[in-house]
Amino acid sequence: TASAVNNNGNLYSKEIIQPVKRTIVSLETNLSLLDNTYIGTDPAERDPLLLPNEKTITDSQMSEQLDFIYKISDEIGKLTRVIVK
Repeated sequence: TASAVNNNGNLYSKEIIQPVKRTIVSLETNLSLLDNTYIGTDPAERDPLLLPNEKTITDSQMSEQLDFIYKISDEIGKLTRVIVK
């Protein structure tokens, strides 16, 4: 499986990885609505190894940024559903 390693060589916590996984699923779902031939990634590739670690300020900032990216992907999904209707 893939691992999500930060700059310090530590694995990211579940709180950091969760928005990334949700975003990937959302974008792949939208892409499959637009393109019937699209084959998504293997779910095992989206399931990184997670180790508990303390959140640093950098992790908090990254978490906020990833949450924002997820919100954007959700908006893309809304537009995609309108387009395919």
